[in-house]
Amino acid sequence: MDLDSSGSDSSSSEERQRRKKGKDRKRKKEKRDKDKTHKVKKSKRSKSEKRKKARDKDREKGPVQLSKHLAGDGEQYSVISGKKINLKVKKTAEDIEAERRRADLLMSLNAIYE
Repeated sequence: MDLDSSGSDSSSSEERQRRKKGKDRKRKKEKRDKDKTHKVKKSKRSKSEKRKKARDKDREKGPVQLSKHLAGDGEQYSVISGKKINLKVKKTAEDIEAERRRADLLMSLNAIYE
């Protein structure tokens, strides 16, 4: 009797494994099908169409006209912000004093190493 019961145990375990494999396969297949339906299909374009579209984008931008940003009376304006560029900045009394101190310090440091 032990042989019959052990034989049925092994056959029942084999059946369970087969059922489990079948369920796993079904789940995987359902998942694949679900993924396929959710994907959005991209329209296929030829290489020449892609190149034409890229060229059109480049043409739309075009070159920057600097004459719009530069005044004719000698004043320069920033191309980015459009603000007037100050070429000569007026120095205040504080700036002049700070510059003099830096020069003195530089002279003293150079004298130390000579």
